[in-house]
Amino acid sequence: MATVKGTAWGELEFKLGSGPTGVVKEGSYSLEYQEGATKEWKAIGGRIVDKRQLMGSVRAVYVLKGIETGAFKDVLPGETSLTVTPKDKIGEVISFKKGKVSVTPVFTDDGGYGTKVTYNAIPEEDGSLFTASDAGGASA
Repeated sequence: MATVKGTAWGELEFKLGSGPTGVVKEGSYSLEYQEGATKEWKAIGGRIVDKRQLMGSVRAVYVLKGIETGAFKDVLPGETSLTVTPKDKIGEVISFKKGKVSVTPVFTDDGGYGTKVTYNAIPEEDGSLFTASDAGGASA
């Protein structure tokens, strides 16, 4: 599990499938949601006949300090899970059941090194991208 310190929720732990564990660099964590595009089918004359909202996407990005990209060889080829949990058990646990991982080596200003992890969630059959549950144990 990777740990983020100093967020509004306190420390966060990241568990990326069977991937390596480490400390997440402060300020490097982001969870981005992008709404899917809206497609319209218009009849001659401009009347909208059909309108559909395409699936959105979720991407989690963070930097693990002191871990080389080679440590991710087991999670790169396929789909894997990602769970983000608050260490103080206040807030919500966010669980992604499947997604694709990419990694990039990074070097910090203080001479350290690490790996930038990008996790792109893949929608479930029901269209959901993640589940959220109460960190204390109850479902949300």
